[in-house]
Amino acid sequence: MKKNIDNFNILRCIGISLVVLRHTLVPFVSDAWPLETIYNHNQYLVIFGKYVSSFSMPLFVFISGFIFSYLRINLNKYKTTKIFIQKKIKRLIVPFVILAPIYILVFYKVESISDFLFYLQYSPGHFWFLIMLFIIFIIFYQFEDFFKNKIKLGIIVTLSLFILYPIFAYFKVMPIANTFKYLPFFYMGYLFYYHDIMIEKHILNKKKILLFAHLILFSASLYFLQFNSNESIFNKIFGFYHILPLGILATLILYTCFANIQKLNNAIMNNIVLNINQNSYYIYIIHQPLLIVYYNSELISNSPYLLIIPLGFLISVIVSILISKILNRFLLGRMLIGATS
Repeated sequence: MKKNIDNFNILRCIGISLVVLRHTLVPFVSDAWPLETIYNHNQYLVIFGKYVSSFSMPLFVFISGFIFSYLRINLNKYKTTKIFIQKKIKRLIVPFVILAPIYILVFYKVESISDFLFYLQYSPGHFWFLIMLFIIFIIFYQFEDFFKNKIKLGIIVTLSLFILYPIFAYFKVMPIANTFKYLPFFYMGYLFYYHDIMIEKHILNKKKILLFAHLILFSASLYFLQFNSNESIFNKIFGFYHILPLGILATLILYTCFANIQKLNNAIMNNIVLNINQNSYYIYIIHQPLLIVYYNSELISNSPYLLIIPLGFLISVIVSILISKILNRFLLGRMLIGATS
């Protein structure tokens, strides 16, 4: 019997929460955001941020693959290519075309059209995910029979494309680089719905082994990439490719812990999970600009990080949900955030 999608509610909630948490840490771990206020980097938060990262985006993409598999296999959705592409353009491309340019013009210093086009292709904030996911959807829809029926060959193809992603990243072709980088996690999610019973027999009782293996690999990544300044070929290769085994282990850990839990014992917590789960896509679209505005506040910049990080997380999630509920009341608002009709 295939898993009910309701079994995935808590895991979906955890997925978007980890993504938002990782972004909430950004000012303290890197200079990736266009912030007017400079925050001191904290070594402990850098390590914690890397640990969260090992779970966040791999799990988020895995969930996308799982839901795609559920919609195709269980509900027989997207019967024609035309319908599928129209829905994904509405869901992913329209919000990107509208919101990514606004994000770039508001938060980046753009002095020419070439600057704008560079940011749009190379660094459109968190909206890179929309383009990446659109390309993955197109690939899987067109070649679904191959990926579903020739799994071993599909894994080989997926891993081969993953190996190529640093080349595209080097030449700054980021939509393709990101697609190849996260394609294995989408395929993993697809297979986990299609073969859920068989897979669970092999992993459900191995939580401790998976956690131990993840900690060992994460510790190795810290040693080779964080504390070791050696620029050897091994370090470079390890830096590019360790995300795959680390992300797979992280996803398996969370899957074995939460994939079969439909509800919590606490009614309030169930309501929170339901709201975050129902609005997870909109939270992703809205939360990062909110965090940038939040961290540019002078009042916030003078506060201790142990206060402003959890506060920023809560504010970005709650306000994102409120904004999404308001936008969903209007046709233009629904178009803006790619809401389904």
